[in-house]
Amino acid sequence: MTETPINRGDVAARLAVAVGRINRRARPGTGALSYGLVSALSTIVRLGPLRPGDLARHEVVTKPTMTRVLSDLDARGLIERVTDPLDGRASVITATPAGVAAVHEARHERAGIVSQLLADLDDGDLRAIAGALDALERVAQVEPMPARSGRSAAPTGSVHSAHSAPSAHAASDGAASGGAGGGTASGRAGGGALSDTVSGEALAAVRAATSRA
Repeated sequence: MTETPINRGDVAARLAVAVGRINRRARPGTGALSYGLVSALSTIVRLGPLRPGDLARHEVVTKPTMTRVLSDLDARGLIERVTDPLDGRASVITATPAGVAAVHEARHERAGIVSQLLADLDDGDLRAIAGALDALERVAQVEPMPARSGRSAAPTGSVHSAHSAPSAHAASDGAASGGAGGGTASGRAGGGALSDTVSGEALAAVRAATSRA
């Protein structure tokens, strides 16, 4: 029996709508970090220490936008700036223990929300979603989170460059994801440009939710 050819365009269009709606419905409550802040902070936790310019390239935003995001994270005590071991005139960004905890807390909260979204699905649908997660995470470039230990993600001596890891595939600051704008000034400034990492956050929440079920 000949299999029906897969319409990649249709799959892409439906996936874009589904992920966008999951992003919107999994928004954190009032007072929580915006998607833009969580996206940048998550990248710092995974790949830091990072230079601000490299972080901006990973998040696909302008340097002024990233400056506002970092100022907000710094004011909250979630990041710290240390001297670049490779260039004493420059600084790199690393996550504080509070920053690492904030990323875990945000993911836990969103996993709980997504778990509620999945509650009415039968076992067959849930298995289908779980079976697609590996491929979806490769598309979204999701990397495993470090174990929660109250430490930053990498030693200060290893500075990560944006050229040594794939950047997100977001098109521009105005891309429509419905998630990165989260309510704060820095979140709005990031707009949809952080949408690829945001999609990764949504998929991480889906994986956590399916593992609970």
